[in-house]
Amino acid sequence: MLSKIQHQILVCLAALLLTSGFWPAATSTAASGAAATALGPAIEIAAYELPSDVSLNYTLFAGGASDGQAIWMAPQETDKVVKLDPVTGAMTSYNNWPAGFTKGYGAFSDIVFDGQSLWMIPALADRIIKLDPASGVMTGYNSWPAGFNNTSPRFSGGIFDGQYIWLVPSSANALIRLDPATGSMASYNDWPSGFTLPNYAFTDGIFDGQNLWLVPNTASSVIKVDTATGDMTAYDNWPSGFAKGFYAFNGGIFDGRSMWMIPYNANQVVKLDTSTGEMTGYDDWPAGFNKSGSLLGKSTFDGRYIWVKASSFSSLFRIDTTTGEMESFSNWPAGVNANPMYSAMFDGLNVWLIPTASTQVIRVSSVPVMQPAIAGDMQADLAWEPVNGAIGYKIYQSQTLGSSGAEVATVGSSVYSRTVTGLTNGMTYYYSVKAAFAGRDSSASNEVSAVPLSTDANLSHLALSDGSLNPLFEESTTVYTAAVGSNVSEITVTPEVSTSAATVTINGAAAASGSPFGPLPLTDGNNIIEVKVTAQIGTTKTYTVTVTRAAATPSPTASPTPTASPTPTVTPAPTPSPISGGGSSGGTSSPAAVAGINLNGTLVPASTIDTTKPIAVLEASPHTGSSAVYASIPASVLAGFASKNGAILLEIKAPYGSYRIPVQLASLIPGLQELLAESKLGANDISFKLTLTDKSGDPSLRDALTSGLPDGKVIGAPVHARVDIVNAGTGAVLRSVDTYSSEMTKLIPLSAEPKAIPKYWGAFRFDEATKQLAFVPARKLNIGGVWFAAIRSAADGTYVIAENKVVFSDMSKHWGEPLARLAAAKGLVNGIGGGKFAPERTVTRAEFAAMLTRALGANALPASYAVDSQPLTREQMAGMVAAAISKTEELPAGHADGGFINVNGYKDIASVKPAYLEAVRSMAELGIMTGTGGSRYEPQRETSRAQAGAVLIRTLIVLGKIDGLEG
Repeated sequence: MLSKIQHQILVCLAALLLTSGFWPAATSTAASGAAATALGPAIEIAAYELPSDVSLNYTLFAGGASDGQAIWMAPQETDKVVKLDPVTGAMTSYNNWPAGFTKGYGAFSDIVFDGQSLWMIPALADRIIKLDPASGVMTGYNSWPAGFNNTSPRFSGGIFDGQYIWLVPSSANALIRLDPATGSMASYNDWPSGFTLPNYAFTDGIFDGQNLWLVPNTASSVIKVDTATGDMTAYDNWPSGFAKGFYAFNGGIFDGRSMWMIPYNANQVVKLDTSTGEMTGYDDWPAGFNKSGSLLGKSTFDGRYIWVKASSFSSLFRIDTTTGEMESFSNWPAGVNANPMYSAMFDGLNVWLIPTASTQVIRVSSVPVMQPAIAGDMQADLAWEPVNGAIGYKIYQSQTLGSSGAEVATVGSSVYSRTVTGLTNGMTYYYSVKAAFAGRDSSASNEVSAVPLSTDANLSHLALSDGSLNPLFEESTTVYTAAVGSNVSEITVTPEVSTSAATVTINGAAAASGSPFGPLPLTDGNNIIEVKVTAQIGTTKTYTVTVTRAAATPSPTASPTPTASPTPTVTPAPTPSPISGGGSSGGTSSPAAVAGINLNGTLVPASTIDTTKPIAVLEASPHTGSSAVYASIPASVLAGFASKNGAILLEIKAPYGSYRIPVQLASLIPGLQELLAESKLGANDISFKLTLTDKSGDPSLRDALTSGLPDGKVIGAPVHARVDIVNAGTGAVLRSVDTYSSEMTKLIPLSAEPKAIPKYWGAFRFDEATKQLAFVPARKLNIGGVWFAAIRSAADGTYVIAENKVVFSDMSKHWGEPLARLAAAKGLVNGIGGGKFAPERTVTRAEFAAMLTRALGANALPASYAVDSQPLTREQMAGMVAAAISKTEELPAGHADGGFINVNGYKDIASVKPAYLEAVRSMAELGIMTGTGGSRYEPQRETSRAQAGAVLIRTLIVLGKIDGLEG
């Protein structure tokens, strides 16, 4: 009997923290949609030495439990309870056992925390021990129920159901329920009919919210216990190929739906669906692992993955509960004894490996993973996949590959990206990031590189050897004219680029900045000179100079002797001409009408429009009492413009919106030729009437905005655009244009102040028939200091720009929150209701096909593409995106900054199905879908809603259809 309670404390201020080992965890939280608490996207390992006063007997500890502040390890063979500070690694040992209790070998099998106290579950010990984590005081309980057979080893584990602690029998004859408030116990031994309770029957169990599930060791069945009634049910419908063995399992894990039984001698991990009792076996062990020669220790669950250490095999295993896939990690740091078995436990931040035959406690913790850097002009855009529990992130920059570099920025825990500015173009920079935790930083992430390149494709000066530029040179003006006399037969051009990194060509030939180029020969009339500047990053800008050389004046000839002029005849006054020119319509000919455009009732002569410019803007305001502006453009006028400049656009501009009409409009209208033939009209017998209407007062549109965008706010006037095909001779409307074979640009003014434009906004087309709003591609465009939303759509109709600040309560600090909010703001994805997004929910092929249709149009996918309700894998998603892009768009080139991603670097690239390999390669090169961390692609992994939304947004950004997030 102990005299005064002895409380021996040893604080290991100098606990030996061995060299950390770091390797990617293959599946990142960001890329794979792991639970918010799951370890990753990469992991590192550190080891802490046990206190010197702990006796090193085999087996040391039975397991560990967290009280929210510290890790407590229950002794099996050793003589003390050990508390570990998870922040510092300092350890404290306790052996102030209660009076009447003698700590012997094999004392405890488990330790359980009930929210207030820790309970050590007896194996060979004669009582349960309660430990107060605040004081370290221990209390014993051994008032066993009547009829209880106290046979050793008594219990194999303990389960806390929120009210009671249940002691799982090993060789005891009953399941024991302990009330932690009173210490009273009740026994349950009404075993199912046909079931015989053997010695060493069970190895722990789980609680599913209503029932206990006891995991068999030598027992023949899994036993379900109803905690309300004590009723027991046996399940032994083992999966195909399963060989149970004598000591079958070493405990179980509950993932929220199923129980996973971890094999000791059994040959498979077995998942049991707790709603049906159905069992599934998994035995696709990692390469090199021989299950028949190894035993698995106690496991733990981090919210997605099961972590377990095998004996006689130097690997840590991770089992993905969403797929059953198993993975091993064996790159242990120097000094770590990796061979013995460990018991695993998770404290909400780290996985801890509690030693059985080692002097070290192992910490497995998260490390962030950098995504490929995107280089810009004197800057680099960085992003990383976050880790659970980080209080911030530290960004490191270096100009030497493999060096740690210097810390250049620190950001908060909810920030997962950073733009680094002030860089030198053309220089290679290397970046890594560390997660900051309380008391420590993680190891550095993987290293990414960026080579910032200049985007400046401007000329700073342009001069001709003869003639003057009109207008005077400005770097933003790209179209010029100049006139020279007939005596000038050649000319030189001197371009000067704004930055030395840019290159310049003149009429396709390389030129030197600041040096005269030429001479270029001139012919009578117009001579076009193209000066093309290529920025360091690869973008181009073309300046065009049209030099007009005067024709030589012919020598005069002698005039003939004049003859008397005939008496003139009187010409009748001409008949008044209509405002817009038309084609022939029969009848007596009359003088030709003035060719031009009817702009809201005013004639704009075609001859007054400068066709040398890329865009001709015709501006008008609605008449009093009207909310519309119109422009009637004869097809013959457009044809005339096209003959002079096929690239010119006519912009019809109202105060609330603009519409850009290409001069090839007639060729972009499906079915126009058939309509002309049916109407017996020629190509020049029609005109096109564009009407732009301010729809701010439309009640049906207001209703659609209220129901479709409840959090929305209109930031640009709703505009209805309509083009009618008109018989120029009669003025009759032949029909309206529904769709075009190419996208048309509509502009809606937003603000002159960029900060006034919200971060989350979308452009929408209002369907008059269904009264619904649908996504349309749009980007911000600055014209003359005013910001516009530039909408690209192949259909006319009503368009509106709205701020849409959607917030999802289940995505706070989630890696995919910014992109999910952007996708939702643009109407591409929806929440599931109740303000939630369900970012980890699996997406089906049909659901993703619907997303692609919303993003890229109704014909985004080939008709033969499988769009069933099966879960969408990553390789299938790559295939669908690639198919949609190739069907609707010209596939863009890879990264202009040279950031080519070689998919052959992925460790599992060989597992990509051949049908998807080219799609995987294309998507990686474009930066739309890269690996999941740790040089892995995981092609068969199922896709989450967060991943699908992110891929959708990246696709639209790469295609230039929307802007990315800023700031």
